[in-house]
Amino acid sequence: MGEDTSKPKVDQSDSEIFDIAVRRDDTKPLDELAKNNDGSEQTQVAPDEVVALDEEKEVTNSDDSSDALNNDALNNDEPLLEDSFKTDDVPEELPVPSAPPTPVVADVQPVAPVVPTTRVAESAPVAAVAAQQHSNSPGTLVLQWLSYAFWGWFGTSLAVLAGITFGYFIAGSDATFWGDSLAYPLAAVIVMLVIALVTDFFYARHEPVAKKGAASVIMLIHVVLYMLTVVGALIGIVFSIIRMIITAGPTDTMDGSKVFMLTAFVTALVFGGISLRALFAGKKVGVRKTFWLAMSILALGFVVASIAGPAMKANSTKNDRLIESALPSLSSDIQQYTRTNDKLPATLSDVKSSYGEMADDQVQRIIERNLVTYKPNSRPVKTDSVIPETSGASIKKQSTAVPANTSTGTKTFYYQLCVTYKEAKSSKYDSYSSPYADYTNTTVNTYQHAKGNVCYDVSADGKYSYAVY
Repeated sequence: MGEDTSKPKVDQSDSEIFDIAVRRDDTKPLDELAKNNDGSEQTQVAPDEVVALDEEKEVTNSDDSSDALNNDALNNDEPLLEDSFKTDDVPEELPVPSAPPTPVVADVQPVAPVVPTTRVAESAPVAAVAAQQHSNSPGTLVLQWLSYAFWGWFGTSLAVLAGITFGYFIAGSDATFWGDSLAYPLAAVIVMLVIALVTDFFYARHEPVAKKGAASVIMLIHVVLYMLTVVGALIGIVFSIIRMIITAGPTDTMDGSKVFMLTAFVTALVFGGISLRALFAGKKVGVRKTFWLAMSILALGFVVASIAGPAMKANSTKNDRLIESALPSLSSDIQQYTRTNDKLPATLSDVKSSYGEMADDQVQRIIERNLVTYKPNSRPVKTDSVIPETSGASIKKQSTAVPANTSTGTKTFYYQLCVTYKEAKSSKYDSYSSPYADYTNTTVNTYQHAKGNVCYDVSADGKYSYAVY
């Protein structure tokens, strides 16, 4: 074989690759020649051409690596690198090998991913509250109106009950008439408290946090009325204090002003609490529960006090009150019977009431229950006769001294009505109270009396007589 005299081919890996320094100078044009330190000239290249040259450099380096591997294979009598990948079964385009599986370490526990659950948990209540704020269904509005109205009726009943209770303990237990007006407010407080609590409980389950629309109108109407009541009660408190300071005297106990002042204070407290419940209970559950507890304790206190005070006294003195109410009517009926018949009735059964069915019913009850004892003619009959009835001549003779139609011969009858009182009674509000043991009155005065057996000395006028000419 002849020796190959052709010039050996120089590999691209052995060629020198010059780095192209790209310098961008805003003061010089791009096509200007730049000189190196050794005086050689270098042409400036655009940035996109630099990228192309870098890619060509990478391809050249890759080819140099493959040529080096092939040379090693020839020296060791091994197949070429490019021949090792050539098989009949493998297609020309080889698939990209997948990444090797990650080794599993048995001792390492997988960490659960952190899921942000805070905002997810809060989204449901926020949505529910937002929907509740705009919930003005007819049922909710009816419950709202009834709740506020029932609390108002409860406050009115409690104010009346407080006035009766304060009046009993301040004015004195002998004022038995307090028991006459106790039954209705006592029953009203108990019933209205239960109804108001039940209604408010069901309304609270649907009460919006912020009231809008019709719910806001209902709230404003009731709150304005209740706050005006509070203002009126505060005026009453100040008025009572000023009155006690200005008009207080050594003999004036000012019981009425004290009762009015304390009653006004309770009224302001109750209606102020109702107003606070209507305004703030939707936003703060604690306000609603505190209001329920406070109203229950207040009502329970006055119910117990009224039962232990005026209610027990009214029950023990119910016969006293019946006597006090019926005895004046009975004495008037006896007076009417005596004027008509010119004599006292033999028994009380002969007396007929002339003051209506109610008075007659009371009179009949004290007679049937033997609560009164009748003693006729307890003193001799007195005749107020000024003209003796003799002959006609005598009358004519005295006719100049006695005018015609002058009453003569009027009789006065005396009797006693005896009763037994369980409790004494005094009248602090009545400056005049006639005695009951001097026969000067034709009717009985029961405004005050002692405890125990009391006999009223009563007089009755008979039929009038007139002179005849």
